[in-house]
Amino acid sequence: MGREPRALLAYAELGELALRSDRQVYVQARKAEFETRTGTFSVEDPWYEARIRAFHDDLLTQGASHASLLATVEANLAEGCQELGASFRGLFHFQRPRAPGHWLHVVNLIDHAEYYAVAHDALLLQALDAIEEAVVDARVVASDRVLAILPGAFVHPEEATQAIEDVVRAGVNRGLPAGTLLDRLMQMEHQLRVRSRVRPNQVYRVNALHS
Repeated sequence: MGREPRALLAYAELGELALRSDRQVYVQARKAEFETRTGTFSVEDPWYEARIRAFHDDLLTQGASHASLLATVEANLAEGCQELGASFRGLFHFQRPRAPGHWLHVVNLIDHAEYYAVAHDALLLQALDAIEEAVVDARVVASDRVLAILPGAFVHPEEATQAIEDVVRAGVNRGLPAGTLLDRLMQMEHQLRVRSRVRPNQVYRVNALHS
């Protein structure tokens, strides 16, 4: 269980390719599109690290950017890159991790599916170890016969969990696609960050699904 799945090795390689100077115009355009869906962030913001990591998950697994990067990787990483393209996103309750690569019991709040998955990224493991009841917006990929959690998993505030669960139930009942629902939740978290003296239940609201 200690070895990283090939999809995570491919993720690291794609991340390096995305940093190349000839890709920055495209990457910045994708970042702007991501911010339109989820909320703005810059390097000066205290929430920058969490959001740039979530953006990297989006960039390296979705659409034309994934296909563009995929065309340039080494042949031995191609299968892992294809697996990244088939990753799925959910909103999960996580068992606290005990070690890198250790099985974690996760439950997706959107469809109530249960999985056993692994995490290897040190910052992600640190974040998961610090929470009790928080919910996590994460992408999960099937690779090397395991489900692996990608590094950009986004942890919502623990004190917002009940309000988030109410929003998720309403969104599912209204037939919102999972990606749209999760983006709206990230918008709500952004509002909690940028507005002063507001409580989670004032921004994580069912009515805000329409905003």
